[in-house]
Amino acid sequence: MKKGEKISSAIGRLDGELIEEADRRRTGAPPKRTWPKTAIAAACIAVIAAAALYINREQEITVTDYTESETTVQETSSQSLPSETAVNKGAAKAAAVAEAVYPESAAAPHKDLNIRLVTRTAAGRSMDGFYKRSADQVLSERCEENTVFSPVSTYMTLAMLAETAGGNSREQLLDVLEAPDTDTLRKQANQLWRAVYTDTEAGSVIPAGSIWLDSRFDYRKETAELIAENYYTSSYSGDMASPEMTELNRDWLNAQTGGLLKDSAENAVFDRDTVMAVCSALYFKGNWRFDKNLTDKKIFHGKIADREAEFMNEKMIRGTCFYGRDYTAVRKSFVNGAMMWFILPDEGKTVRDVIDGGEYLDMALTLNRDNADNWENKENRKINLSVPKFDICSLTDLESSLKAMGAEDIFDGNVSDFTPLTDSSIYISKAMQNARVKIDEDGCTAAAYDIIFAEPASDPPDYEELDFILDRPFVFVIMSDTGDPLFIGTVNDM
Repeated sequence: MKKGEKISSAIGRLDGELIEEADRRRTGAPPKRTWPKTAIAAACIAVIAAAALYINREQEITVTDYTESETTVQETSSQSLPSETAVNKGAAKAAAVAEAVYPESAAAPHKDLNIRLVTRTAAGRSMDGFYKRSADQVLSERCEENTVFSPVSTYMTLAMLAETAGGNSREQLLDVLEAPDTDTLRKQANQLWRAVYTDTEAGSVIPAGSIWLDSRFDYRKETAELIAENYYTSSYSGDMASPEMTELNRDWLNAQTGGLLKDSAENAVFDRDTVMAVCSALYFKGNWRFDKNLTDKKIFHGKIADREAEFMNEKMIRGTCFYGRDYTAVRKSFVNGAMMWFILPDEGKTVRDVIDGGEYLDMALTLNRDNADNWENKENRKINLSVPKFDICSLTDLESSLKAMGAEDIFDGNVSDFTPLTDSSIYISKAMQNARVKIDEDGCTAAAYDIIFAEPASDPPDYEELDFILDRPFVFVIMSDTGDPLFIGTVNDM
């Protein structure tokens, strides 16, 4: 059996040995954070820029038809594609409405990064526009604290959501994503997935998606199949009100994020009002090497207070400093070709100054390890790099940012349109992202997931008004949640 066939055959059917390996390598409760809430953000901005984000627009793929099935939840190992987790746990079941079939190239990703680096087209630049606008919107609201945001994860989530939306709801999402139509959006999202995805000994970038549907509602299977084909995202249907369904979704989130967001995933709860959840996840692991013998302790001058912290140190004999408006930047590469930018505000300037300026992300998007000449204000230096070890998490409510970017109708039950997916009237009740980044001498591990919840929308009935004013003697009863009268009384005078 070929290598690609072996990996493909393992999707959704991982054996005990692989699961044990997954537990050892990619899961476990997150360690305690060693940084005060505002410490890191107060001094520098870190940007993880995967060189693989340069989109390959030349590969073609073949996708087979989908069939309804039921499989068992399993976790992926770090050497596999995103796990297919339709569910069969306890009394709860989720039928696979449409299952993703991954491209053959994903089973054996190119080890030569240059094969995956191509010239950006107008569509690629359009995606850059979303990256910059979303990052500016989210970070500007929270740049006074430690914050992590994944534009790629949010892009994929909104792109899938746009496929389920219709009318003005879809048009607003397309405008947010800076895509002229859904055909262009599908192409961009599909190429983004294939460009980003890599899983080798040198490192991993693994995107994943899933849609969860309440079995009490009727959905158009063709829409789910279209999403499966273009976004490599499976859709599942079950009783969203059951605690088991929530647990199954958490299992999926934890599997796709390597267990890095296990605590945060406890906040992802379905209830009796949840009729749909659109999920996107992104896992990153990059290896580098700082000499542990050179790690020492220094004072980190945080926004709130000065704290002692562990700093990793490296002497770059020939490094490059990049200068921008209000900042200096240095980058460090991972073995897999990705890189991490460290952006330090100039003396007297703040993180907010850099974020508001926006130039830092233009720089990170413009440059990769092979085209440093594209940035004029730079110089080669012997750099004594000293980076604090950190482990930061953040939970971001995306609703206000999405509304500010123009996606308003999806949150309003009176005007939201999701007719491409269902004739039932639904609206988006919550949109959030959890993300975590940690770095040490061995490298960086990061993960994020977005989850968008939908609930039924109903027009308020046209009832006559009633003024119910307790301005004369009345009776009250306090009932327990089991229906027992705990207290009964009367109020005759004040």
